[in-house]
Amino acid sequence: MGASLGGNYMRYAIAVLWDEGRRDVAGLQPVSFVTIVTPHLGLRKYSYLPLPTALHKVMGVLPGLGQTGSDLFLRPTKGAPKGEHPLLVQMATRPCFLRPLRAFSHRRAYANLENDFMVPIGSGVFHRADTARSGWGLFTRDLSDDFAARATKLNTGNEVECELVVPARPEPAGGDAPPPHDPQAGKDWMEGAMAEGLDSVGWSKIGMRFTGITLPLAHNLMCMRDGKPPRVPRWLCVEASGVMEHAVQYAHQRMPQ
Repeated sequence: MGASLGGNYMRYAIAVLWDEGRRDVAGLQPVSFVTIVTPHLGLRKYSYLPLPTALHKVMGVLPGLGQTGSDLFLRPTKGAPKGEHPLLVQMATRPCFLRPLRAFSHRRAYANLENDFMVPIGSGVFHRADTARSGWGLFTRDLSDDFAARATKLNTGNEVECELVVPARPEPAGGDAPPPHDPQAGKDWMEGAMAEGLDSVGWSKIGMRFTGITLPLAHNLMCMRDGKPPRVPRWLCVEASGVMEHAVQYAHQRMPQ
């Protein structure tokens, strides 16, 4: 289970630790894989406020962001061979990353339907719609509404609102080649290919809604258990233990007896 960037770190780690012969991860049986408000598709097209393309190029040099900033905006990895796809694109499209993820018996992704300044719904559950803007933001929420309309309403008694189940597709034959794309499309093909690749392994996608806040801070509230996290004023806190318990129960109930 990984929250925020931790979900991306987990996807990379299981690919490194995957043993094809034993079909395990560092000797552990892959059962449940859960991410919470993770920017699976990066932030290039998924932001609370639209960001000019020119700003994408400087994300890797801003203090505190470094290579992670470049990765999230789907910029080339420093020192990578010319023409190599950005890391997050590779992680969502190449079989060497998808095969270990597919080996888990269950996969679930949680994302906020609104008020998440850091990771809008589109990136958190890799949801795309032809007629919708990329993410829930200050000016629009059409992608969030599209997800909620397709999902099944859940009566959990907490912030977990709805679930969209995406069935797995058979693993395609072939090697570990990069995904095909139209060179004339520039970079616009990337998020679509990433969403399609991740969807291919099958997921339970969960939409959450925190109704007790008016500021776009739902992302920062996700791992709060007692309302007293460090460096966050108490007046910004909303109890999110119901969401965390929902995720833990999902993983625990699927453990082998």
